[in-house]
Amino acid sequence: MRKKWMWIGLGAAFLVIGCGDEKGPGGVTNAAAPPAAMPVQPKAPAAGSTASDPWNAALSVSGPIIVEHQVDLTAQRDGLVQKIYVDAPARVKAGALLAELDGRQIQSNLAAARAKTRSVEADLKNWEAEAEVLKADYGRQKNLFALGLTSQEQLEHAKYKAESDQWDIKRVTETLNTTKEEEHSLELELEKTKVTAPFGGLIARRYVR
Repeated sequence: MRKKWMWIGLGAAFLVIGCGDEKGPGGVTNAAAPPAAMPVQPKAPAAGSTASDPWNAALSVSGPIIVEHQVDLTAQRDGLVQKIYVDAPARVKAGALLAELDGRQIQSNLAAARAKTRSVEADLKNWEAEAEVLKADYGRQKNLFALGLTSQEQLEHAKYKAESDQWDIKRVTETLNTTKEEEHSLELELEKTKVTAPFGGLIARRYVR
């Protein structure tokens, strides 16, 4: 099965053309005839200002003005195009969802990772509860040993068992951190299946192959 690739061009271009010069035969530049204009009465200078004030001088400029802000968008991962939400030409806002790839496999893996995280969290709570029981047993053995009702061997056995349980808690905690990182990684992969507009503008072209 061939994979489909998606390419979307998003941008905006504005063009304003003013008066220009036109070259005649032989490379001689002929100035374009200026359009007829109504005479404009100059404004009277404001009180306290002089005619030579540069801030009050008028400046007229003609020529082409081009403003362009354009970017080509592509999906961050391979996959089949599942749905296209916006077609060209169309105006969109920043963050708008433009298209989406098929992410069902990633969603399935993410659901399995989240289930594993919940399982490890429950396992950690079980170890923590057992640690409290062993801690209480060790305290009771110390009291019995102080009264001469238990042996040194039983006291040390309760002590080492309580300490061993703490290492099991650390092991399960690291396992939980690993499962959470795997879950976060799959969430990032799922985000890559969505193509969004980085800024507001006009969808100029759209290609899917």
